Amino acid sequence: MGIRRKYWSDFKLICLAAILLVLPYSYRVSSIVMAILLLYTLYQIIVKNEPIEFLTRFSFWAPASFIVISLIGLSYSLNLKDGLGAIERQLPLLVFPAILSQSGISRGQFKTLQKVYVVSLVLMMAILEIRTIWLLSHSKEHGFLTYFFSYYHTYENLTTTYLAQPVYIGAYIVLSNMFCITIIKEKSSNGWWFYLFALLFGSFFLFQLAARSSIILNFILIPLYIVYLFYLKKKLILGSVLAMGILTASVILFSTSGFSKLRMQWIVKEFQSGNIYQVDPQSRLIIWPIALDIIVDNWILGVGTGDAEDALISSYKSRGLQALFENKLNAHNQYLTTIMRHGILGIIVLLLNFSIPLIIYSKSHNPEAFLFTLLIMGFFLTENVLGRAQGVIFFSLFHSVYLTTSFGKLTHENSSIWNKLQSRINRYR
Repeated sequence: MGIRRKYWSDFKLICLAAILLVLPYSYRVSSIVMAILLLYTLYQIIVKNEPIEFLTRFSFWAPASFIVISLIGLSYSLNLKDGLGAIERQLPLLVFPAILSQSGISRGQFKTLQKVYVVSLVLMMAILEIRTIWLLSHSKEHGFLTYFFSYYHTYENLTTTYLAQPVYIGAYIVLSNMFCITIIKEKSSNGWWFYLFALLFGSFFLFQLAARSSIILNFILIPLYIVYLFYLKKKLILGSVLAMGILTASVILFSTSGFSKLRMQWIVKEFQSGNIYQVDPQSRLIIWPIALDIIVDNWILGVGTGDAEDALISSYKSRGLQALFENKLNAHNQYLTTIMRHGILGIIVLLLNFSIPLIIYSKSHNPEAFLFTLLIMGFFLTENVLGRAQGVIFFSLFHSVYLTTSFGKLTHENSSIWNKLQSRINRYR
C-alpha cells in the first residue's frame, strides 16, 4: 500500500509539473494531462476502493461552485450552445479540486512545483527575448539600448501566436515572482541567486510585455510581500526601505519602456476624456456601465449561463457602438460576467471563493496564498479569466492547491454532519 501511494504521489507530481510546463504554450496538452490525472483518481476510488474524501472538503466545493451555478444557469439560458461551451471551459474548476482534495499535496511537492514553474517561465522569457532580438536586431533606426527599451521590443513583437495572450503571461509572471521571494526567504534553498535573477528578469519582462494590469499588480503585491516578511523578522524599517527602492526602480524602468508608458497614458486619457468612445471605441470603461445596466435588470437570477455575451452584443447594437458590436467583445471583467449570468448566486460564489479563503489565510499567516488571492481578484477586474482555458487552468490549479493546503487537511472529521454524509456516500458505492 505504501509503495502504491508513493507511486501515485510521484505520478501526480509529474503530471502537475507537466501542466505547468506547457500551460503558456498549449492549453490542449494541459487539458489532456489533466484528464489523465482525473481518470487515475477515479480508478483509485472505483477499482482500488479508496474512500471518497473530496466531496466533504471545502477545497473542492468552493471552486466547484462555479460549475454548480453554471449548470443552474443553463436551465433558463436561451443560448444552450454558448452555455454548454462556458461549462466545458470551466471543467478544470471541477477536476483540479477533486484531484487535489482527494489525495492532497504535501509541502515538499508544492515546493517542487514552485521551482518547476519558475524555471519554465524563465526559459520561456529567455527564448522570447532571444527570438525577438534575432528577428528585429537588423533595424538600424535605433541604438541597441534605445531599441531594447522601445516599443519595437514589446507586446506583440515579444510574444508569438503560439503563446497565451500577454495579459495571461503577465499574471503567470507575477505569481512566479511571488514564488521567487518565497524560495529566497528559505535560506536552506540552494541556488537562491537564480531565483533573485528570475524575480528581476520577470519584473523587467512585464514592462516589455506592456501588460498593464500585471504591471500594476506586480507593483503592489511584490513590495507588500517583502514588507510583510521583514515585519515578521521585526525589521519593518529595512523592509520598507527595500520596498521603496523596488518601487523607485520600477518607476524608472517604466519611464524608459516606450510602449508600456504609452498604454498607461491611454488609460489616463480615457479617464480625462469627456467622450471615451473617441479615445478608445473598445474601452472597458464603455463596456462596464453597459454590463451594470444588464445586471440591474436581471439581478435576481441573471440572464443565464449562455446569454451574457448575447445581452452585451444586443446592447452594443441598440446604442450604436459599432466597434464593440463588430468585435463582439465580452465584459472583460469576471465579476460582472458572473453576476450577469447568475445574479445573486454569482455574488455568493464570488464571496465564497475569495472572502473565506482570505480570512483563513490571514489567520494562518499564509502571505503567499493571501497575495495569490489578491492577484486573482485583480486579474478578475480586467479579464474574463474563466472564459479562456489559459485563465481557468491557471486559476483552478493554484486556487485548489492553496485551498487544499489550508483546508484539505483541516477536514470536518470531528463534525457529525460530515461523518454522516461520508457514511451515506460510502453506502451507495
